[in-house]
Amino acid sequence: HPEPAPKLHQSQEDSNALVMSFLAVRQTLGYLGLFLPASLLVHAALPGGRLEASISDFYYTGMGGVLVGTLVAIGLFLISYQGYAPLPGERLSDRRLSRIAGVAALGVALFPVHRAGYPVCTVAPDTCWIFGAASHPEALHFAAAIVFFACMAAFSLFQFTRGDRDAAGRPRWTPRCTLFILCGTVIVAVMVAMLPYFFAGPVARARMAASHYLFWSESIGVAAFAVSWLAKGRALGSLGRGMARLASRA
Repeated sequence: HPEPAPKLHQSQEDSNALVMSFLAVRQTLGYLGLFLPASLLVHAALPGGRLEASISDFYYTGMGGVLVGTLVAIGLFLISYQGYAPLPGERLSDRRLSRIAGVAALGVALFPVHRAGYPVCTVAPDTCWIFGAASHPEALHFAAAIVFFACMAAFSLFQFTRGDRDAAGRPRWTPRCTLFILCGTVIVAVMVAMLPYFFAGPVARARMAASHYLFWSESIGVAAFAVSWLAKGRALGSLGRGMARLASRA
């Protein structure tokens, strides 16, 4: 019966295409995560540039478009990410979690942090964005950022490690699983480390802003998110082999 062969071949091609699509989206998210803090650091090092108190504060610099564009791209990729089909009874599947994270990333981009010296809209909110004035409660920005980081931690700690757990649900501590758990733990630690800033008094907050405490904390968290997605997209092995080839030619 020779007929089934083409169907089997087509099924394999479809499966391979799906895997490549998953990997491409994961890698893209990882590279975008690395690009964001790196590009801001490069801008800060250029003549006339400076390091801002937080990643969000770069919205009011010449890098505002890059910041918003990168966050919107991350948000759209997360919303479009299919992930694995939900398991029976699973409430927070890959797809649901990625959509929540994607909407949160868009929220961070579209509801910028307020900044002294810049207008805050109090009337005619429909025209506020046209003139670059903030018309939203600043809490929206921070809430979106918290949800985004929480989702990224959940991906690293739970979703990405599902294939490396035993029947009892315990992690097997393979190098890959360990990396995911490490990245997720770093993201959670960063979220905890940023809490003192929001509860600090004016003097302490000014000192933390001067030391760029939030910027470095956020950058570490974003880098952990990026590394986790690159590992899930199988990009780290390719990067390592590429660097080894470059080193061998040097």
